[in-house]
Formats: sequence, C-alpha cells, structure tokens
Amino acid sequence: MGDSTVWGSVPRLMAPESEPLERVLTRLLASEPGLPPVEALNRGQDNDTIQRLLSDRYATDIVGLPEAPDFIFIRYGINDCYYLAHFPEDYLKTYHELIARLRKDYPLARIILETIIPYHGDPAKTDEVNTCIRQIAKEEGLSVCDTHAVYAAAIQDDPDRLCYRKIAMAAIPENLRGRIPLKAIMGDDVFILDTSLDGRLGHLPGWTDDRYPNPEGYQVIGRGLAAFLKTLAECLTKDC
Repeated sequence: MGDSTVWGSVPRLMAPESEPLERVLTRLLASEPGLPPVEALNRGQDNDTIQRLLSDRYATDIVGLPEAPDFIFIRYGINDCYYLAHFPEDYLKTYHELIARLRKDYPLARIILETIIPYHGDPAKTDEVNTCIRQIAKEEGLSVCDTHAVYAAAIQDDPDRLCYRKIAMAAIPENLRGRIPLKAIMGDDVFILDTSLDGRLGHLPGWTDDRYPNPEGYQVIGRGLAAFLKTLAECLTKDC
C-alpha cells in the first residue's frame, strides 16, 4: 500500500514489458527454496496520502480482498508531508487510524511499515518522515522494513541511476528532438527510463528533477522487500 513510488504508473505505461514491483517480489520469493508460493498485490496509487486512502478508496481497494493477506506493507509519507496542513501531527494521527482499521479488517495479517525512499530535494524532510514512521512502529509494536536504506545504498555512487527522466518536449532544442524514441513521448512530455540519453540531454534544466523510480529502481525495492520477508520467514520458523 502506498503512493506513486509504490504503484509506478510511468514504467507501467512506458515500458509494459518491465516488471512492476509486485511481479519483482513474486518472482524473487518464488526463487527462494523452502518458501511457500506467494502472490503479491500492489495497492499503491499516484498522488496518494493516508488521509486520501481512508476517505476514498480504502473501502473498495483494501477491504474485501478474495483472500485475507498474510503480510501488509505500508509506504506512505512522500505526499503526506506536503499536503497535510499540520505535519507531522495529522500524519501520525491518520497513520494510527489506518493501522487500527487494518487490524480490525485483517486481524491475522502482520503489518509492516516501510521507510520512504530518498525523494525530496531536502534530505531533512525525508529524515523527518522516516523518524515519524519509526515512532509509529514503536508505538504500535510493528516491524519496519528500511526501504530507504536499501535504496540509498543503491544510489550512493550515482544518485540519478534509479530515477526516470521527465522533461517537456518544448524544453528540448529542435536539433536534439530527433534523438527521442517515439515510444518515449507521451502527450507533451518525454519520459526516458534509463541513463541512455544522459550524454546528449543531461545538460538540460530539470532533466533529473523527477525522483520517481525507473524499472531498475523497482528491482532494487523488490529485492529489499524479498530479503526482509525471507529473514522474517526464517525468524518465524525459529520462533525468534
């Protein structure tokens, strides 16, 4: 459950052959010996916040699944910290409300909170959100999957490697537009999901301003989730 960094609408649209997050996770867990079959469901949505989830789609997208989930991962905060009038007070309140509703609707599910990925231009804002997440987890007695740490380690040497490039076609000089693949154009914007045109277009203002994960970014996130679940499964087996 989460926002656009969970759902990944642009890679789904621009590179339908790539693996979305839920397929990455399902594949990785299927390759682990000794684990039962896993089906991962993605309930992320673009531009979502916990408040919007609770007031809008919770009743249709979260409640009433064909089978009750064994594990529920929650990654919210990137949008919440901008849209909420009183952050972090309202964020903490709505997060606790979401957990209470999930416990009521899925009492046997293990709820796991995720830290948000490095996204904001101000790292202090990301740290503030993740501090809140850890506080909530402590108060609720829940585990934290540190997706931020996994993602940050993957971009340590190249901060732009895992984000896609979005730029208005009008911002690209006419003599360079012939370099743009037709499949990368959507409306008035160009989306490049890797570093292939950085050498030619990387000098343009705003080329890497969007920090949303590209397909490789979702591979990194999926590997982090799979490793967390594998460790958790081993811990449950040993009753640790």
